Amino acid sequence: MPKALWSNDTTITRTLRVEADVYLQTKTGKEKRAADYWAMRSRLLICRFPRLNTLRVIAGWSHDPILGSNWIPVRARQGLGISRDKWEKAMCVWLNSTPGIVNFLSVASPKVLSRPDLNLAPCREMLVPDIDEKQAASLADIFDRHLGTELQGLADISSDPVRLALDDAVSTFLAIPPEIVSGARSELRNEPSVQ
Repeated sequence: MPKALWSNDTTITRTLRVEADVYLQTKTGKEKRAADYWAMRSRLLICRFPRLNTLRVIAGWSHDPILGSNWIPVRARQGLGISRDKWEKAMCVWLNSTPGIVNFLSVASPKVLSRPDLNLAPCREMLVPDIDEKQAASLADIFDRHLGTELQGLADISSDPVRLALDDAVSTFLAIPPEIVSGARSELRNEPSVQ
């Protein structure tokens, strides 16, 4: 029976690795539509409607390809020349780093200031780093080292050892000076909507 990550319960979703939390059942007469949706499943999912004051992860990785309700499945385009596994893990690191979170917030629609909404059109416009196999492998290694470790909320982003490791890896491969990432982390931490 197909599974999905349905909710965004931040008391449960606290690590880079996410787990499906519901089983899906196809309604009679909707088999074709269900099959079309099932074909869109992925192991990398982006939170569609996060609550900034409780958020731990913007993106999560599942061992098995799944769908989501409050999560958007994301897949790499064909022909990247990078293994899908490494690309998904690298993007999970990117999206949960401070630059990745700022990038997410720049395209999400803030219907409520503390609860941005990421629709599919802006999701398709979200910037992602152009990485090669070596960079993807390096970021995937960071992911593997931290996949089961809890991330802190954005209010504690400056003292979160996992987020600091993600930021260090991302700033190194993108050649962003560490003081710029540190400044963005401080600004994000002080943002009233994350308190």
